[in-house]
Amino acid sequence: MEEKKVPSLAELTLPKEELRRLRSTGIGLKKMLKIGKAGISEGIVNGIHERWRHSELLWHLYPISSDMIRPRPLVQQEEPRVPTEKHEPKIKGLFVFGSSLVDNGNNNFIKNTIAKVDYLPYGIDFPFGPSGRFTNGKNVIDLLGDKLGIPNYIPPFNDPSTNGRKIVYGVNYASGGSGILDDTGAFAGNVMSLNAQIRNFEAVTLPDLEVQLRSKSRETLPQFLFVVGSGGNDYSLNYFRKMLVVHPKCTPSLTPWECVK
Repeated sequence: MEEKKVPSLAELTLPKEELRRLRSTGIGLKKMLKIGKAGISEGIVNGIHERWRHSELLWHLYPISSDMIRPRPLVQQEEPRVPTEKHEPKIKGLFVFGSSLVDNGNNNFIKNTIAKVDYLPYGIDFPFGPSGRFTNGKNVIDLLGDKLGIPNYIPPFNDPSTNGRKIVYGVNYASGGSGILDDTGAFAGNVMSLNAQIRNFEAVTLPDLEVQLRSKSRETLPQFLFVVGSGGNDYSLNYFRKMLVVHPKCTPSLTPWECVK
């Protein structure tokens, strides 16, 4: 006597059209993966994983229902976004304060200071060579600007040409050797302390920025990111300064390493 086939849960719950579609999909998948009489083996599972690994999209199947037409992408690769009039970056620019961590050339324009790095090997990997950045190439501010889509390098405040339209994407006030305390880095000569940097921002840049953007600073400043990288020199060049033996003939022509024995 032939055994009566017991209907599956899918056959009992799914509409006939959906059941027919799923069966068709399963048959196609079986042929594609070459599933033999042995059924799903370890090799078949590995084959499925390999296909997933090379897929550009990660698909997520929602619980089966009568209105399920096709899988929905859960994660997908996005095309790079090009700023347009309709879609502008949320961050318009950067205002940067701090020490050599984020200085991009302010100390080049300061007289009587040994805290300068306008010579090789500094800047050896930077597009414009030695620029006053305390790095071989771009510093963290440059990289952050790239990620935010800011169209140009943030100009140093002390550069005489930093005014007018050059400030609409921000200004960098950082000074290598400076710190939070006003006397930090004094052994290196003239550097701009954090307080001096803030005064320059308030007294010089803000009025000019309002003119260039034709709006009050309280309306425009929320569109800018403020970055502060300072504090380390208050330990190394202030609190622990007594541990350093400074060369008695230290002059701005000597490098910091030549000044400290």
